[in-house]
Amino acid sequence: MFFCSEATFLAPRRRTHQKGLISMNAPLTSLFLNPGMVANLGVPNILSGLPPTVELGSVVEGFGQAIEHAAPNYFTDWAESARRLQELLQRGGTPEKFQRLQSSLSGIIDELGEDELNAVLAKTGWKPSEQFLKDRSPVKIETTMAYVDATAGVVIHELAELVAAESVSRPGSKTEATYDSAEWIKDRMTDLGFKDIILLEAENSNPSVFGQIVVDPKAPTVLFYAHHDVKPPGGEWKQVDPFKAEVHNGRLFGRGAADDKAGIMAILSAVQAYQDAGLKLPVNVAVLFEGEEEIGSPHLDKILEVLKTRVQDFQPNVVVTCDSMNMKVGLPTVIASTRGIADLMVTVQSVAQGSHAGRNSYAMDAYQAFSALIYNMIGSYGELYVWGLTDCAPEIPISFRKSLDKLAELITLDELRDAAHMSHDANFLVPREEPTVQDVLGHTWRGYAMKILAVQGAQDIENAAGMIVPKVKTLIQLRIPPRVDSVQAALILIKTLQEKAPKGVRVDIVVAGEIVDPWETKIDGPAANALLSALDMGYGREAVLGGSGGGIGFLSIIGKHFPEATVLPIGTEDPLSNAHGPNESVAIENVIGTARSIVAFLYNISRRLG
Repeated sequence: MFFCSEATFLAPRRRTHQKGLISMNAPLTSLFLNPGMVANLGVPNILSGLPPTVELGSVVEGFGQAIEHAAPNYFTDWAESARRLQELLQRGGTPEKFQRLQSSLSGIIDELGEDELNAVLAKTGWKPSEQFLKDRSPVKIETTMAYVDATAGVVIHELAELVAAESVSRPGSKTEATYDSAEWIKDRMTDLGFKDIILLEAENSNPSVFGQIVVDPKAPTVLFYAHHDVKPPGGEWKQVDPFKAEVHNGRLFGRGAADDKAGIMAILSAVQAYQDAGLKLPVNVAVLFEGEEEIGSPHLDKILEVLKTRVQDFQPNVVVTCDSMNMKVGLPTVIASTRGIADLMVTVQSVAQGSHAGRNSYAMDAYQAFSALIYNMIGSYGELYVWGLTDCAPEIPISFRKSLDKLAELITLDELRDAAHMSHDANFLVPREEPTVQDVLGHTWRGYAMKILAVQGAQDIENAAGMIVPKVKTLIQLRIPPRVDSVQAALILIKTLQEKAPKGVRVDIVVAGEIVDPWETKIDGPAANALLSALDMGYGREAVLGGSGGGIGFLSIIGKHFPEATVLPIGTEDPLSNAHGPNESVAIENVIGTARSIVAFLYNISRRLG
């Protein structure tokens, strides 16, 4: 943006000159105005018509003020890049650093919508060149996204082929069908020109597929994650074969269609679009398609260790995971937080042994004892209430509150009930007498919840006798909001369960499985803003920030191995997808919208981080 053949930018003068740095004692004409450099960087020339000499700092500041007024969503990114540029102007720096920062600033202007750009230009008084307007990223992105639209039928056909691989994953054993889906993906990646394609495995694991396209070792790298394993079909399906995809009313039905084979196809379709458009990818692209997500990613930690051994110095700048849910069909959503999980096996014993239920009806049976125990932790509106836990849950961040207000205009309480298969007169388990959409979603994303997943007693219904049941074993699951220590939360619940037990009742508790920490990502950085902007373009409507009431274990594992990367979850699912249940489906417009958004994101992130 700040390359201008008609202007000489003067930097503040310095008394010293450090070896290897650009001297600040002369105008930066050679740095800022080199036409060849401009062509190589692909940075648009927006500031044509500047006076012959202008101080760069004042230009940056002027545009910053205009952006804050006309396009506030972009101001945080602008201010940070401008601050770093001003620091370089003060102390000096290499040409590469100046180029990167100017490219970042240019990219922000480049992404502005038509109305935003016009407002910024009106406030600053500058007039963009015709070439800049012609080369603006929305124009390039629209051209490339059109190739996604043109091949939508092929994409859905290939998704049906991938659904046909019955890649069910099961704990403790390999599934041969996951090799079928992995090989299908590997062949498709080969067609697209991916290199370093590897089937990653650990001992007794299903295969995960990795590959990358490196366009420039110095360019940013984006890693896309999805998974190709699926849950067993289960339940009663309307179609004869859950693995033979069917299309009805704009949705493709089949096991794994939404969770998560559509995510894989959206990623590959975006790469295909760049090839069809005759363009090289703007950044380095890597993919990791896991084969065990549906059983908790038990080997992902080891698989990522193997990956870093096989592909030296692999460190992505951004990780985009395509395995989450849009808040509504066609409403693009970035999931910015998930809740943690602690499963507890709770055994309640009310009497030493069973006895006659009539003659000894004054004694409490184990089911009654368990019910009384749970009742003691229920608040006024059916929500979980545990002193020292739920009464001091973290505040909902302002960014989430804004998103909740936006969603309240788009989603009704009855739609939330429908998503949970509730009747329309059912109450919500949130601490409000008359909850709003904001209350329900806010509590789901950022509050505590406890569910009883399983109960085992001494008798089954068919063979039940008139006996006081002495002991019952239950599996309880605690959902833990972001910014809370999951282990400490589990310990508080365990202590409360033991203290709230009816007198004379024994309660034994053990932790079942691993405790999963809550997760939260940075939502005000350049990567998140580039993705939100891309989703706006890809879906043709404004994207929203969301949370997940569930826990996504692989996010923490990925974050541990790539601590410098920004991790951003998106997906193709919606409340109608019924993932894990019968009649799973994905909206075709979500698949295409996500693919289009990835096209735009690759271009956006190249400008923000390039």
